Amino acid sequence: MKPIYNYFVVIPIAFASCVSSGAYKSLQKDKDKSDSLYSWAMGTLKTCQGDNDRLTKQMTAMKDHDKELSIQMTAYRDNNDALHKQLADLSAISSAQAESIKKSIDNIGAKDLYLQQLRTAISRRDSINLSALMEMKAAMGSFSSGDLAIKVEKGVINLDVSDSILFGTDSSGSATVTPKGKTFLLRLARVLNDQTDVSCTVEGHPDSTGQDSAAAAVAAVPDGWGVSVRRAAAVVQLLQDQFSVPASRLIAAGSAGPGSRTKFRIIPKQDDLEDALEKR
Repeated sequence: MKPIYNYFVVIPIAFASCVSSGAYKSLQKDKDKSDSLYSWAMGTLKTCQGDNDRLTKQMTAMKDHDKELSIQMTAYRDNNDALHKQLADLSAISSAQAESIKKSIDNIGAKDLYLQQLRTAISRRDSINLSALMEMKAAMGSFSSGDLAIKVEKGVINLDVSDSILFGTDSSGSATVTPKGKTFLLRLARVLNDQTDVSCTVEGHPDSTGQDSAAAAVAAVPDGWGVSVRRAAAVVQLLQDQFSVPASRLIAAGSAGPGSRTKFRIIPKQDDLEDALEKR
């Protein structure tokens, strides 16, 4: 790819004698902005390419594991067929003994079916997580690692977002989302609206002092709870009202413990996995 700034180098040289000093400085300023934007874009691209390579390796490992399980399943089925054939040849045993053995073999087959259903459900959940994680990292690439952390734990994507982004550096218990916070929520909403098989839980926290500047409005609950609940509710309301995320996929939660970050849990739809576990 030919760098953008090459064109800006040619322009000042070719037309320096044809433009005023003010126009030249304006062109130079535009060039500097373009250089900065190009450098940021290349850095973001490199980060995304690294994440993509790592996730591709993880997917390859998952496919290999799936292949191994399929081989084991085939072996179990072959063993079942052999046992059924042996049972048919055992004419010397009583009908009661034959029925008991048949039930045991059928139980083995039911267990194999359960394992297959469970494996399929887990694979679907992991696929949803992988897709959401890749899109989330691409959408949040411009935020620094100190302001935002993304990780997967126990089948759930966790986002820890600095309250300085959402509520400002001197929020003092405020639950008013800043313009920068709205930019973050807009990007989050795009991912949630693209990934329709996930829901989002927002867990608010009071500031490090645990004080609530609007405690009178929440006199029935402790200060820390009031701040955290109002912050979580403010974030969820913006996602729903301004950014069109369905309310059915949003949950607001509070925490009395002080902290400086708001936690977002992106949870994949797990109906298949829950059904498989219930059948067990």
